[in-house]
Amino acid sequence: MASMPALHLTDDVNWTALADEVLVHCNQIAAYTEEEGIITRTFLCAPMKPLHELVSGWMQAAHMTVRRDAIGNLIGHYPAEGDGAPVFLI
Repeated sequence: MASMPALHLTDDVNWTALADEVLVHCNQIAAYTEEEGIITRTFLCAPMKPLHELVSGWMQAAHMTVRRDAIGNLIGHYPAEGDGAPVFLI
């Protein structure tokens, strides 16, 4: 699988549209909460499973490999272009 191409400030990118898409995703994520009217998600609470499914779909659409680790963290990964490249975590 190829790495995601890098975006550069000089590329012809509609940054406003990308920002709008990010805000839409943030609002979708906020809806997966334990409490109405406030964003609350304790670790592995009931809303986390469908939220992980949603975000997994976004990651897969972005050509990431997706997995969950032994304790339930959702991990998306782009392969490096070369061996020994550092890992960047968010």
